[in-house]
Amino acid sequence: MRTPALSTALVLAALTLSSVDARADVLPPNHKGVKLSVKVEPSAEVPASKQLILTNTFEGADVVRPGEVQPVNWHPMGGDMQLRLIDAAMVAKIEPLRAERDRDAITQLVEPSPTCGDEIRGIRTISEQSSAEEVRWTIAVTIEGEECSAEIRRMDYLDAAGEQVPTPMGAPPGTPPEPRAAQPPSEATPADDSPAAPAPATTPQPTSSDDKAAGCGCRADEGEAAGIGLLGLLFGALRRRRRRRR
Repeated sequence: MRTPALSTALVLAALTLSSVDARADVLPPNHKGVKLSVKVEPSAEVPASKQLILTNTFEGADVVRPGEVQPVNWHPMGGDMQLRLIDAAMVAKIEPLRAERDRDAITQLVEPSPTCGDEIRGIRTISEQSSAEEVRWTIAVTIEGEECSAEIRRMDYLDAAGEQVPTPMGAPPGTPPEPRAAQPPSEATPADDSPAAPAPATTPQPTSSDDKAAGCGCRADEGEAAGIGLLGLLFGALRRRRRRRR
């Protein structure tokens, strides 16, 4: 039979655990939730007798297959995620425990199995100003016998279309986006901004005072010669008339 003190302690413990889970699920101001995924590079050669799993997920452990993008549910209460190499026969034992979310039982089951690389710290929220909707880790795994090693090659923030975007403000640094290739120059000939060459200077022709006479274009000395000749004809005519009168 439970004593009042024991019942009160159990109620307080339950309330405390509920409040911890509630605080963990509350979004910070100006933040939004983000999805997680992992991808083991297809170059990883997993023996038929072995299987890669990711532990400390929300369900306790997730099977991971090389070359596939594996969505991941994670909660901070579960601790950092960890890749492990287990016997393939152990997967059948993990599945019913996953359905019940018996994370403690899964942890005890896989604890003796070798780990692969460092732990992975999950992310729950990012700034709502970011266009990122997903965080993906790309991991290279090498298996030699019973030993397993792993290296995180990329950590990408992806938008809804799966395109990489810059690291959100205040979030753990990811892999910087690849710089865009420079655009090839246009085939059109660019305008020549250099100053135009000055027109060649023309040497002005000397103009004599005779050329400034009339605007007819004739020379003044030609006009004077014509006038003298006309006067000569008049004088000649007058002389002939005088001779006839005598």
